[in-house]
Amino acid sequence: MTVVRRGPAALLILFLAGGLYGAQERPATAIVREGLTKLEARQIEEARKAFRAVLGMPDADLTAWERAEAHRGLGQILNLEGRYADARKELDEALRLHLTTADRTALGYTYGALGFNEWGFGRSDNSRKQYELALAEFEAVGDSRQRATTLYSLTFVARSIEERLELLPRALQASRDVGDRRLEGKSLHNWSDTLFQAGDYRQAYDLLEQALVIFREEEARFELARALTSMARLYRAHDHNDHAIALYQQALESQQQLGDRQGVVQSLRSIGATHLESGDIGKARETYEKALAVADGTGSESVKSLVLVALGQALHASGEHQQAAMHLERAAATFGQKQNGTLNVSLANTYLALRRPADAEKAAADAIRLAPTYGNTEGLLGGHFARARALEELGNRDGAAANVQSALAVYEKLRANLLPADFLNRGYSEKSASLFQYGVRLMYRAGRPAEALAVAEQARARAFLDLLATRELQRRSASLPHPPGAGAGSPTKPLPLKHAAGESAQADVPDLRSLTSAASVTAEEYRAAAHRMTSTILTYWTDDQGLYIWVVPPEGEILLAHVNVTPDRLRELIRNTGTSGSNGESRSGGEDLGRNRGTRVTVTAASSRSRAAWRELHRLLIEPVQKRLPEKEGSLVTIVPHGPLFRVAFAGLRDATGRYLVEDYRLNTVPSVALLRFNEKRLHAGPVAERRYLLISDPSLTPTGPSGTPLPPLPGARQEVAEIARVLGPGEVRSLSGREATETAVKAAMPDAQVVHLATHGILLDNQPFESFLALGSSPKMSDDGRLTAREIYDLRLNADLVVLSACSTALGQVTGDGIVGLTRAFFYAGAPSIVATLWDVTDEPTRHLMSEFYRAYLGGDTRSGALRAAQLRLLRRLREGRISVKTPLGVVTLPEDPRLWAGVVLLGEP
Repeated sequence: MTVVRRGPAALLILFLAGGLYGAQERPATAIVREGLTKLEARQIEEARKAFRAVLGMPDADLTAWERAEAHRGLGQILNLEGRYADARKELDEALRLHLTTADRTALGYTYGALGFNEWGFGRSDNSRKQYELALAEFEAVGDSRQRATTLYSLTFVARSIEERLELLPRALQASRDVGDRRLEGKSLHNWSDTLFQAGDYRQAYDLLEQALVIFREEEARFELARALTSMARLYRAHDHNDHAIALYQQALESQQQLGDRQGVVQSLRSIGATHLESGDIGKARETYEKALAVADGTGSESVKSLVLVALGQALHASGEHQQAAMHLERAAATFGQKQNGTLNVSLANTYLALRRPADAEKAAADAIRLAPTYGNTEGLLGGHFARARALEELGNRDGAAANVQSALAVYEKLRANLLPADFLNRGYSEKSASLFQYGVRLMYRAGRPAEALAVAEQARARAFLDLLATRELQRRSASLPHPPGAGAGSPTKPLPLKHAAGESAQADVPDLRSLTSAASVTAEEYRAAAHRMTSTILTYWTDDQGLYIWVVPPEGEILLAHVNVTPDRLRELIRNTGTSGSNGESRSGGEDLGRNRGTRVTVTAASSRSRAAWRELHRLLIEPVQKRLPEKEGSLVTIVPHGPLFRVAFAGLRDATGRYLVEDYRLNTVPSVALLRFNEKRLHAGPVAERRYLLISDPSLTPTGPSGTPLPPLPGARQEVAEIARVLGPGEVRSLSGREATETAVKAAMPDAQVVHLATHGILLDNQPFESFLALGSSPKMSDDGRLTAREIYDLRLNADLVVLSACSTALGQVTGDGIVGLTRAFFYAGAPSIVATLWDVTDEPTRHLMSEFYRAYLGGDTRSGALRAAQLRLLRRLREGRISVKTPLGVVTLPEDPRLWAGVVLLGEP
């Protein structure tokens, strides 16, 4: 028995004949049996020749059974090739003849082949009737194996998701009862696809992995190819399209070799959809045209209609909305009432583009109505999202807001069941950005600032918050008793996510798995955080329709302002501040720095363009809400940036009078207010002077930079740490420098320290963020290479209240929909609630002064934010007085007053 994996939603059943053969086998019977054996082995042409040879014999020389089985065999081959109309002629003749024989088993096979044929035509009700007739025949003769096969087939034509989920366990158990491993794998695959459709990606992945193992063991190439398309879809759902394309291509090559037309159509459609999601409309349309050409050869209107839907989506994306509507409406006419919601969402989006909001609202409402029947959770999300936009255009903002909230509720359900890999979670957040952008805009237009804030926070750093919640779960688990033989480690197995060929799909990222989904922060929790910190929270959101700024005070109402400035304009202003370069001797590794590696600029006063940029950023980011900021000098303001604003040094923003923001406020930055929920629990009580300090500076035997150039010594960093040690005085202070500052020694010492200070080279790699590193000493006799990478930092477990990264650009990294992915994210995960880091290439001389003053204020009882402000103000005063100079090739130069020399040191996390 062979079961061939489905097209887009079901599978081809090849019922191979049993039958009652006599002891003296007739020649025609032997040929029929040979044909069925060849068909089972996927030797299609040999099987076709055998069946045609039988039917070429004179009718008088054949029994009804022999002719019936030859017609059935040809019908199944044509089914397999997607030639449903031709297959139907053969199967109808097989049925007519088998109704005259006494072979109920062969009759059951014929009903089953007709069931698949009806499914190929898109007639699910007729298909289900044929499968039910097949089931009755197999139960009547006690054929448990074919009963299991037919139960499995029925799952594809179930009337609802509930009926399918009721049938799937029965089909799986039946396959196991008869010991049919291939059918077991297909049952697991079908169950996985059903769970994917329902939005449960985690369980879908687990079941699919089990199916893939079986298919490889059984060398089931047909089924393996179909399963690879499902694995690719999981990657696509998490916005990792490169990995998805690789798997789709692998499946496509196998399907073309096997002659699996339906599989070829499915893989081509999926490849086209992936290109479309990646923004390559031309490639998408080209691929869809290929799919349509193959679909035309199947004779199945439903198969062609699925491709027409895909083409309609591509036409919509390219702005050809009238053509898109024609394709989609033609497909809708074919599917009739059998639509599952996705088509209706596409229609709604196209009608919105055509300024037909009433038609869009109806199509979206149909999607919402149909999606639950078929378990189409993403269709439900898309339906609510499209309906919200349609209702707003129709003047019903309250209805629009209600649908946005419904869409967000579906999004949260999907998020809770994402695959636990961090890199996949981040991809899903980015893929969902348009929903959040619209939600923020709608709530702003509706005059609902608190709800707009909740929507924005729902989008922030969610993958990272899941990781933090998982770490807390693991720590609590470690403190609980475990049954014998059970460890207190990770509550789930590793997530390899491998390609079929065995290549790891995320070799460039660590195995970070979120085992739980952390809730986002509500507006009330925002207020509570502001109250706990006695801080006014400034939260930003950028999109192509402007900048949104919320002010959340410790007491009082939330304010929301809108500023008409694009992200591109903000990026231009940030570049114009001149903060992408470095002054004097820097810790970037010179030309080896992965970011901000610009040549060392001449030490001069800030240019007029730079001063204008700092002033303009203040006008855009602060002045629209300045009246709601605290009046008391030195009050705390907490910044929650978004998009390009992660690269802004808010301390250096300057008003029209020349006053810097740091002269008015203490500042701290967080990627999400929800992060504070985790950080608050990690702070130590007790005097700062009694804490254990670990100071690392100027390691020897450092690794080379990315281009192979040696990293230069940092005598200024060593001097910086020596001054800090003098400020701290006698106590629990451990300094590692030169040859002592090896990677092994530093990693061993870090877990015991409550304050960790690293003054060394920082190498940031945007294209490989987890390979960004802090340069330490290497040990020839040890396994370390002197690179303390972000990947390795995630594995640390720190007890530090504060980590100071006195190196270049350590606050930067790859900006994603989930925030900054870099060194600071790794240190937060490792357990640090507060991090002092840098937004650009720091300069030795000013940084040395700033850091010693920071510790002096911190040791004197100031908060971390207060100590950083005091240090920056003192450095600013000394610069204004002309008291700081550096040696250059032109001689000793006095450093100017310039935010580039002091504002780039920022406090992240707890204030």
